[in-house]
Amino acid sequence: VSVNIGYYTTLSGLGTTPSQVRIANVLADNGASDHTIGALNNFWRSAENFETKPSYSANGQPNTMQWAVSQGVSLRRVVVKGNLDLFQADGYASGGYMSNSRVTGTVRSGGQQQWFTRNANISAWIGGNWNMMYVGVTGEVPSEVCANKTSLQTRIEVTPIIAEKPFISFVNGRFYLSVPIVEVNKFGASDFDELAMKQIDFSRVYVASNESDTADTINAKIIQGCDVILTGGTYRLKSAIRVTKSDTVVLGIGFPTLMSVDGNAVIAVEDDLEGVRIGGVLLQAGPEKTDVLLKFGVTKGSGTGYNFLYDIWARIGGPNDPAVEQWTADIIVQVNSNNVVVDNTWLWRADHDAEGLVKNGDNPCNTGLQINGDNVVAYSLKVEHTLQHLVEWNGNNGSTYFFQSEFPYDVDQQQYGDQGYNAWKVADTVTDFYGVGLGMYSYFRDHEVYVDTAISAPSSEGIVFENVCTVFLNGFGGIKHVVNGLGATVNTTWADTPSAWCYLNDKSKSQSDVARGTKWSGADTDIDG
Repeated sequence: VSVNIGYYTTLSGLGTTPSQVRIANVLADNGASDHTIGALNNFWRSAENFETKPSYSANGQPNTMQWAVSQGVSLRRVVVKGNLDLFQADGYASGGYMSNSRVTGTVRSGGQQQWFTRNANISAWIGGNWNMMYVGVTGEVPSEVCANKTSLQTRIEVTPIIAEKPFISFVNGRFYLSVPIVEVNKFGASDFDELAMKQIDFSRVYVASNESDTADTINAKIIQGCDVILTGGTYRLKSAIRVTKSDTVVLGIGFPTLMSVDGNAVIAVEDDLEGVRIGGVLLQAGPEKTDVLLKFGVTKGSGTGYNFLYDIWARIGGPNDPAVEQWTADIIVQVNSNNVVVDNTWLWRADHDAEGLVKNGDNPCNTGLQINGDNVVAYSLKVEHTLQHLVEWNGNNGSTYFFQSEFPYDVDQQQYGDQGYNAWKVADTVTDFYGVGLGMYSYFRDHEVYVDTAISAPSSEGIVFENVCTVFLNGFGGIKHVVNGLGATVNTTWADTPSAWCYLNDKSKSQSDVARGTKWSGADTDIDG
């Protein structure tokens, strides 16, 4: 069997281990016949929990799985007995995510502008462009590099804390929801034969359908103690799916789209919960203005266990014609609770829609991600084109490993640059934060706009940035500085090459093992949640 993965498609093996589901070839080809465009539009697709021994020849290399993708994608819990190419021919590709996987051959990144890999065992990695990050990865990955006006390669020894994404398995004629345990200081991929997990029989799992279910019917099942599988399709929700119990799993398969109809959130999580796992959903704004699409908690709460978000996608505009109907949300994802781990996002205010290019601030959205809780850990954040700060980080003791972003295309200097907006804004009240591998790009398509600094943060010893960069993609204007007024300008004179700032704060905790990811310090938290 060979499978070509297209839009809104999730390929999910049903084994308890990847080796129980074997697929000859799994492919994601360029989305455009013009290879210079390449895979830039190859989003909304994922593959997980299978083994492949590819017979395909990709880019002149035999026995290769070709995974030419960008942004809203994930590759998890996969064993490739051969090579893996993240591109096709000489085409561009704009970032992706791989975790908890094994590749016995060589990974080639080719035209990928940036890429995040977590907890993978690979033989060798060839290539690297603007911003490449490897967290808890074994094998011959590139040596760490950060220098002004060059590409960035960042290696973090271990993943501080993670619980791998839940998945569906089929054993002895019955379906189960498999929920892996929380792991700390994780190095390499899981031992799939030994990884401890909770197996939940489908008698306790509600499988929802967009054709018959509403938020009310789904919420009733959660109250009864069921976990929820959201199958593919568009759920036009007039109220939020409410997670009201600890250890609840809400898992999407086939990119279910949760659309706000009446200005409501589409997912809301109550305070003081632990062990919540939400993943594989596409959040979509609707015609009524929404304050927040996904709201995790109302206050910081009193819980000590961790909660997890996986593969959270979002789209503000895109399928609509803004001349007929604007789709809008103030904030896409807001995390108010403490102790939340975010593992892979793409939060996108669309730059194109059903009628062409989005212009003049149509389909408005202010901020992609707002963090108000403490002890929040994020891996592989991607936020693009919102009209104010792309990310607002207001919580203490947070950390982020990899960030991909683009400023909005359709603003002018007065609307954006003069307002002092940033790609990453740390609040003045924050005293501790660690960010590594953050990339911020400009394509001010319609007007000349200069942003003063991509990252703005207080000058505190506990606030640390490492290996952060800006890139001018195209258009007008540019970015004057990387972080807090430091770093060289990128503009038409210096395009398509990073301006990097390798280290901010000489007296910071980034000198210690904790922030480099080589030691987890979580004595005040309960990792069993």
